[in-house]
Amino acid sequence: VAKVADELRGHGQIGQVEPAVILGCLTAHHLLERVEYPETVFQFEHQQFQEYYAALDVHARLLCLQNDDQDTIDQFVAAYVNDSAWAEPLRMIAGALAERTGTHGIGGQEIHAGVKLVDMALGVDLVFAGELARLCGSAIWHEVRISVGEHFRAAYEIPDRNYRRNAVAAMLATGSDDFSDIILPLLSGQDRQMRLGTYRIWPDIHLSSLGSDWRERVGTWSEEAREEFVSELLHHRLDDEIVSFAVEDNSVAVKKAAASGLMWTGSDDALTRVLESMDAKTFEEVAVESPENFPPALRPRVIAAMRKLVEDALDHPSLLQALHRLQTALRLFDLGEAGLKDVRNVMETLPSGDGNRLELRLVRPALEVLHDLDPAWTGRWVAVRIAKGALYGHEEWLPFMTVIPDDIVEDILRRVETEDLKRNFTDPEDGFAHA
Repeated sequence: VAKVADELRGHGQIGQVEPAVILGCLTAHHLLERVEYPETVFQFEHQQFQEYYAALDVHARLLCLQNDDQDTIDQFVAAYVNDSAWAEPLRMIAGALAERTGTHGIGGQEIHAGVKLVDMALGVDLVFAGELARLCGSAIWHEVRISVGEHFRAAYEIPDRNYRRNAVAAMLATGSDDFSDIILPLLSGQDRQMRLGTYRIWPDIHLSSLGSDWRERVGTWSEEAREEFVSELLHHRLDDEIVSFAVEDNSVAVKKAAASGLMWTGSDDALTRVLESMDAKTFEEVAVESPENFPPALRPRVIAAMRKLVEDALDHPSLLQALHRLQTALRLFDLGEAGLKDVRNVMETLPSGDGNRLELRLVRPALEVLHDLDPAWTGRWVAVRIAKGALYGHEEWLPFMTVIPDDIVEDILRRVETEDLKRNFTDPEDGFAHA
């Protein structure tokens, strides 16, 4: 900035500009940050500002590289391409080259620089070379695709798992369908570990890697493979085309996977589209499992689905079903959509026989809520289930039981008078022995 100011002053266009004024202006606009201790220095407000200005200088040096000056090329590779600290500036340069080359045949010097950049990266890191090749744009990719393809396929043919994985990552990094003959079988095959392993090699998979007709191709995959496809890709980024694919897919599993991925990324509009494409039963299942992640516009439907689960009590629910209803009732309570009576009614349906051990981590939150609001009811509920052996590890439950109800005391005394308790007191899991 000072250099430009001096040039303008030399042409009589502006007056004298002091360096302190320039630094003050850049600091005021949050490009630079002034640090006072232990001495006054200036640094970039954000690392990417620094990387951007570094990229301008490296870009100029890249444009000056000549094919017959191998020593200078080697120095450039050692200083920038083979140093991970310069990876982001080089990506910025590749993006700038893509903008300047535009369509094929425009920007000869920039195309030459992009080809040189990718070629240098091929000798250092195949994956980074693939990434730069994609960022450089279509005009430069047109020039390097043959040499890049030869390098990647040669590495893939090496009978070593690490070389093959590295080659696949490099292929995916290009975003090109030149390697779809390798990528598609990996993502659609019968081996689930192979499919998932491919996604994890390079999570930022671009649909262009699968070809322009990717919808038709992916549509022929097994349900499990399609489910993984939408789950893995939507988990890392929002892609409207994948969302549309999930909306149109008839598989419940695919829609659930898409909803899960979109909940993770917080994409309300896209999530709403997927949820509204579900049938009523599937919507209710997803709503009950993750009500807090639903878009606000769908809250009434979510609450209705949760209430339906809580109110539709079964005559003889299994322990798992009863605990699921309890969790749903507590969520409704937290959302302000259920009261004390609702939670108590669900607690009453929990099995109390010896064969149903209630889990502390699931029941304790409900007891804590109920004990604050209705300690007498809570104490009786705990006492009955301790006596019947449904609550194992009674020391954890006793704080909720302030008084033992009279009818339970009478039942215990009757058993003491009429039953052989030797077995009970030698069995550490006997509920009556604990009582």
